[in-house]
Amino acid sequence: MYNEKNIQKILAKDFNNKGRLWINDNGFAYHKIGDKYIGFRYGLGVGISDLVGFTEVDIDESMVGERLPIFTAFEVKKGRGKASIEQENFIKFIRSKGGIGGIVYDSEQIQKEIEQWRMK
Repeated sequence: MYNEKNIQKILAKDFNNKGRLWINDNGFAYHKIGDKYIGFRYGLGVGISDLVGFTEVDIDESMVGERLPIFTAFEVKKGRGKASIEQENFIKFIRSKGGIGGIVYDSEQIQKEIEQWRMK
């Protein structure tokens, strides 16, 4: 049975021919120091997408032969999972700055997000 972590790994691997995505593990952990436990957050931050990286884009005739990395972020959800407000806001921010982003459930949705970006 696939969980979101498995799906993230599959999607990141499938994306390699389009650019590069890294898995952004987020969470909260405790570490015991002496007789005390210290809690800390890890990851890039609250609301930042599960997969972050870049998409390689071919440039028009004014820059023939050049490739440009476009910041890319995908929030991965399983089944009917929904993004939090923070996750939705992060995707909106990335899109507002010209990046590629979306809430995705599979590789097809990633391709659709890239195509929507190209049409802008």
